Amino acid sequence: MFGTITGGPVVNVLSTGVLTIPMMLKRGFSKVFSGGVEAAASSGGAIMPPIMGVAAFIMAALTGVPYREIIIAATLPASSTSSACSSLSCSKRVSKKSKQSEN
Repeated sequence: MFGTITGGPVVNVLSTGVLTIPMMLKRGFSKVFSGGVEAAASSGGAIMPPIMGVAAFIMAALTGVPYREIIIAATLPASSTSSACSSLSCSKRVSKKSKQSEN
């Protein structure tokens, strides 16, 4: 949810990555996977309503469509991005646990 406040993926990675990447590494995820999840989650924060960075305001100004309608239209794709990132992390963790239990 922090990403919806700042609106910038780089700022999100720099501010939240300091906490989340070490936590993922501690739980057994690889460095590459941890960095990828952080980048995807931080990029998704920039398209999450109600802020959406500057993009929503530019779209409203250029198209003449009210800001509220743009936010409503962006809710489904933003939710899909967030859900996909969460399910990817959960499925990776479950598959890692099942491999450990087999050994």
